[in-house]
Amino acid sequence: MSKRIGKDRKRLVIDASIARSAGQTDHPVSRSCREFLQRVLEICHRLVVSDAILAEWQRHASRYTRKWRVAMYARKKVDRVDVDPDDATAKRIKALPMSARKRDALLKDRHLIEAALGTDCIVASGDDKTRGILKEFLSDWPAVRRLVWVNPGKPDEKCGEWLAAGAKPDPGRMIGNAARH
Repeated sequence: MSKRIGKDRKRLVIDASIARSAGQTDHPVSRSCREFLQRVLEICHRLVVSDAILAEWQRHASRYTRKWRVAMYARKKVDRVDVDPDDATAKRIKALPMSARKRDALLKDRHLIEAALGTDCIVASGDDKTRGILKEFLSDWPAVRRLVWVNPGKPDEKCGEWLAAGAKPDPGRMIGNAARH
């Protein structure tokens, strides 16, 4: 699906919820998301985008994140991925034994899951609902066990420090770990 990069560099799927939250305000969530994106820009990590991710970013980006994305492109730190057009992920989600509400939530974020599974398995999102739902269905969908899911809007997750340390898939951040943030 895409090329490998250096071992200390990770390809990150960053949800539009982070783009929306990372404004210029002094609100703790805004500040945490902005600091996370700044770390991504400064460190060797890369942004993963697909058509669906870009469309979401264009609808929800703050003025800060529009400038940040331009800077990422200027530094050639954006990896474009093509998602499998056969909708295998949607079929997989629809086959899971869950409520319609949970299914709709997963289908809404399937583009994040697909892009992450096709790269370094890392998702940064301010929406913990999908992370929680995926944890419930590990036995039905083993591939998602290796996903690392972080929420930069939660200062206690220390996402900036995690990025600086190489964004390693530590157990506490992996979907396959029973512990929740």
